[in-house]
Amino acid sequence: MISFLYYLHFITHIPRAQSPIFPVHRPLHPKQIIVLTFHLHRCYNKRATNLNISIVYMLLNNVSCVNDEEKRKIYVGLTRAKEELYIHCNNGIFDRINDGIADVVSDETIYEEPFAIMLQLSYKDVVLDFFKDKKNTIMKLRSGDTLQLEEEHLCAVINGKLVKVVKYSKAFKEKLDFLKEKGYEPSTATIRFILAWKGKDDDNETAIVLPDLCLNKNN
Repeated sequence: MISFLYYLHFITHIPRAQSPIFPVHRPLHPKQIIVLTFHLHRCYNKRATNLNISIVYMLLNNVSCVNDEEKRKIYVGLTRAKEELYIHCNNGIFDRINDGIADVVSDETIYEEPFAIMLQLSYKDVVLDFFKDKKNTIMKLRSGDTLQLEEEHLCAVINGKLVKVVKYSKAFKEKLDFLKEKGYEPSTATIRFILAWKGKDDDNETAIVLPDLCLNKNN
C-alpha cells in the first residue's frame, strides 16, 4: 500500500463549511492529543470547525471527493492545523496538487498485520433492545470493569453470578467472523462507557454498555 505524507499549511479549493454552532469550552492542554472523526452529519463538522490545533495528523483511508459533503469534511480537517499539517492517505486524491506547497513522501513498505487489535464498540455493534430490561443490572457496573467472553455476548459477574450484559449486533458478528478468518481471536473485554439511550418509541431511557474488545492474532 502506498501512502502519501503531506506537510505544510495545505490550501485547496474546497467549499467552505458553515460557521460552528457547537463551541468547545474546555481549553486544550499543551500535550493533549485530540482524536476526531468526521462524519456526514453536519453537526460533527460544525463542532470541529471551532477547534484549532498546532499540529494535525489526518489519516484518510480510501477517501474520495465525489461530492461537496465529502469535500467539506476534508476541508474541516485540513483547516484545523495552525502550524503543521500531516496527511496520510492511500490513494491519489491530492496528486493534482504538486506545486511545491507540500513535501510528498511515498511509502511502499508492506507492513505486517498487528498482533493485537482493540475494537471500540459503538451503538451499531450492540443490540440496543437487549438492554431494555437490564437497567438495574447495568447500573451496578462501572467503566473499566472486566467482562467475560461468550460467543454472542459479553458477561459480567454480579453478586457471584455470571450475567449477560452485552449482545453483539448482526453486523458486528460478521465483522468478528471476518477477523477470526484472518487469525484473530477475542481475548479480553472491558466496559468503556455506560450510557443512556432512548429508542424512538420509548418513554424511558435505557442504560447501555459500550465495551472495548481486544483480539489477539494466533501464531
